[in-house]
Amino acid sequence: MPRRMRAYSGFAEEKYKLPTYPVLINILKTSEAEIPTRYESNLAGLEVRQDYRVINLWEVDVRIALEQPLKKFNPDGSLKQEYVEYALSIGISDELLAEMERRKRIDVDSYNQLSAGYAEQGINFGQ
Repeated sequence: MPRRMRAYSGFAEEKYKLPTYPVLINILKTSEAEIPTRYESNLAGLEVRQDYRVINLWEVDVRIALEQPLKKFNPDGSLKQEYVEYALSIGISDELLAEMERRKRIDVDSYNQLSAGYAEQGINFGQ
C-alpha cells in the first residue's frame, strides 16, 4: 500500500498541478499488523519518502456520523460561526474554510442572478 499511495499522490500532483495531502482510509480491520504511514525508498544514495495520513474507520466514533450535521452556511454564503469553531477544532485549516466560503458565495451570487433574471420574466424561481 505505501508504494501505491506514493504513486497516487504523484499522479494527482502531476495531473492537477497542485500539492496533495494523501489520506488512506481503511474501512475494515483485516489483521493486527501495523499500518504503515509512509513510503520510503533508497537507491544508490537517493532517498524518496512519501508520508500519508491513515484513518482507520474502526477507530472513529460512529456517533459523529449519526449526529445531525451542523449547518455550514448562512443564506449569504458565509460560514456560520459555530461551524467555523467546530471545523477548526477537528483540524480544518483557515485556508480551506476561506475557500469553502468563497465557493459558496459564488454559488449564492449565481443563484441570485439566475433568480433575478427569472423574476424579471415574471417567473417565480426557487419557491
